[in-house]
Amino acid sequence: MKIRMFRILSGVLFCVALDSSSWAASPVSNLNVTSWAYQLQEIDVDQVVAADSFQLIVIDYSADGGMEGKFTPEQIGRIRQSGKKVIAYLSIGEAESYRSYWNIDWESNPPSWLGPENQNWLSNYKVRFWDPAWQSVIFGYLDEIYDQGFDGIYCDIIDAYYYWQEENPEKPDADALMAQFIIDLREHLSDRKDREFAIIIQNGETIIDEENVTDILRGQLFDAIDGIGVEDVFFSGDQDDNNPYHPELERLPYLREFLENGKTVLSVEYLTDPSLIQTYLIEAEKEGFVPYVARRSLSQLSSKPLKVSLSVRLGIVSEAGQLTIEIIGGSGGEVWNIERSSNLVDWELVGKVVLEMNDGFASGVLAGVALDGGSSFFRATR
Repeated sequence: MKIRMFRILSGVLFCVALDSSSWAASPVSNLNVTSWAYQLQEIDVDQVVAADSFQLIVIDYSADGGMEGKFTPEQIGRIRQSGKKVIAYLSIGEAESYRSYWNIDWESNPPSWLGPENQNWLSNYKVRFWDPAWQSVIFGYLDEIYDQGFDGIYCDIIDAYYYWQEENPEKPDADALMAQFIIDLREHLSDRKDREFAIIIQNGETIIDEENVTDILRGQLFDAIDGIGVEDVFFSGDQDDNNPYHPELERLPYLREFLENGKTVLSVEYLTDPSLIQTYLIEAEKEGFVPYVARRSLSQLSSKPLKVSLSVRLGIVSEAGQLTIEIIGGSGGEVWNIERSSNLVDWELVGKVVLEMNDGFASGVLAGVALDGGSSFFRATR
């Protein structure tokens, strides 16, 4: 059963289960999605086309990571024609030895921009991402992705600046250089205007508050991107999947700033445990994040649709003691029961809301709910 609960007390509206951020209107984002998916391995285009549980999907540009398995414009077009935005994964902060740009000679005679291998992710190498030669590689990669017909890029390893600034302090202004690199990705696309093209960054959200990122640079960075993807915000730990609920609270203020600037926050947690998933969906909704669950291997689509939970709006109580309840979200045709209780134990049905689609969103209203003047709890269930 899905439940949303709220309370009326002495004419003042209180939300019981959620704080105000969970039902406040969010800024408009260019992405304009409420569901997403993330799969980098074993991608089946037919399965992606047939799926109806997400509006946006992040995939690799290639079925095998290299040139031979590169998706054709026809394949990407099929996904787009199914009503989904399709975004290509792109690592801009590390080089990957299985990509088409990789030169086997680099292992014995590395270019000046190539750094050491990442011991946590073998076949991935640190790069001096500010080097024009590396950026030229990425710009060429970006052109390929654009020509394939993708709707955007999902830029990973944004936090590479921390390695060169703190762990291996070679570049004191690496933070500003990464911000500028992202801005330059947008600038590189300035002449490609036949369609909208999104830039989403993954993790590294603290870049907006780093020492060398000026207010002007921060504003340009926000202008250049459409959203941010984040991993392990609520369930962090050493396990691949099903880490305990342990929110990284220090990350939330930065992510809220992205929301305040109209950027979508795509959140992924690596979970299979139903109770952990339920906790995650509640937390993601509170923050206004678009949630998705997966295994860390990112080798399959989630078997169950994951949609942002509903939001409930309470209308002003009239002089006649009546309340208007609006439900927003879910899917057209869903029927939600509005129930009332004075003790959170015994519930009575006061009406039903049938959700209807309007401009791409489902909503429904129950008007004229009578109040008895006492303390009442309300919930929406189905």
